[in-house]
Amino acid sequence: MTVYTTVDVDFVRYHISVVGKMWMPTATAAMEVDINKRDWNVIDTDFDNLTLEELEHYMYTHTGDLSQITDYKIEKTIECRPKASVGDDGWLEVTHRSKHYVMRDWEDEDSPNVLIDCLYPIYD
Repeated sequence: MTVYTTVDVDFVRYHISVVGKMWMPTATAAMEVDINKRDWNVIDTDFDNLTLEELEHYMYTHTGDLSQITDYKIEKTIECRPKASVGDDGWLEVTHRSKHYVMRDWEDEDSPNVLIDCLYPIYD
């Protein structure tokens, strides 16, 4: 006997990685922003299907430590509820699905390295 649960979208999450310049002192800096439905406080907006322009506007208004944004990457992850089934042998099988989309990739090929250097510096 096999029993299945419904598979619905559990939640959508957006991830923004930003490289830019700080206000003072002028230095290269980076930050990462995760946006979930609780963080998004815009009424009459379908959070699950935000456009690139809406996410860029959010990025420019929520990166106050940076005076200049030189490059950025925006990603969307859709997490689905696990699908559980009980097989004829009595074992419970659970599969977890998620889909990952890159909505905008880096323009400069060095930006991922700059992001890592800023977020995880190596001290001698």
